[in-house]
Amino acid sequence: MIDKIKKFSYNTKSTTDLVIAAHFDDVEFMSYSVITNCMQNPNKGMGAVVITDGGGSPRGGKYANITDEQMIELRIEEQKNAAKLGQYSDMIMLMQSSKLVKECSQDIVQQVAKTIIDIGPQVLYTHNIFDKHPTHQATFKIVISALKSLPMHQRPKQLIGCEVWRALDWINDVDKIPMDTSFDHDFARKLFGMFESQIIGGKNYGNAVIGRFVANATFYQTHSVDEYESLSYGLDMTALIDDRNLTMTQLATQHLDNFRDDVLGVLDGN
Repeated sequence: MIDKIKKFSYNTKSTTDLVIAAHFDDVEFMSYSVITNCMQNPNKGMGAVVITDGGGSPRGGKYANITDEQMIELRIEEQKNAAKLGQYSDMIMLMQSSKLVKECSQDIVQQVAKTIIDIGPQVLYTHNIFDKHPTHQATFKIVISALKSLPMHQRPKQLIGCEVWRALDWINDVDKIPMDTSFDHDFARKLFGMFESQIIGGKNYGNAVIGRFVANATFYQTHSVDEYESLSYGLDMTALIDDRNLTMTQLATQHLDNFRDDVLGVLDGN
């Protein structure tokens, strides 16, 4: 039987930047810039929380016939190896089923809230409001619920949504946060390659993510040379925890309206 909540640390620094993700490997794909920035900065520590247990992960190749329990153990080891390589100051696995996450279980909301209080990050990263993966969407909602349950002084200073299952390149430039991912793509490939069970299983996410990084950098600015070699985008969602009256739907609508106005403004000659 897999024990609930597993905690590890591979760095003595205090966690200033916390990433909360749905699955094993999401942390690395959505926050590579955070990982490398914290590795290079003595005043910053990178922490990660993974909510699901990995039991429902797709599998193929030599892993095609392993049980859910075996897959869970395998994915735990893969995540531990990635956290060690990335020198995470906190690596917390809540070990919840995808079913409970999609139901936005209040027990999980409370676990996430307690974790945020215990760590006290300055900046929190999670899935963005436009992500299309159902478990990512549920994780985002859990994080927002957890943050809203906390008094203002226990909330992070900034909340940033990251790219995984839907890019943020379409967001108006003034509304998105460029996050430099140029640090050593060989290191990125090694870090992403820790999740062999998914690569062999038919999803080479690492290559896809690096491809997105490079494309983002090239297509970021239309009338200037590339400012970055590699780039991911973040979406500032801090208003959701600063403004008691702002809903997730309202924030999403604001960005959709801005995008619509930008596109139609060009077509209308404005």
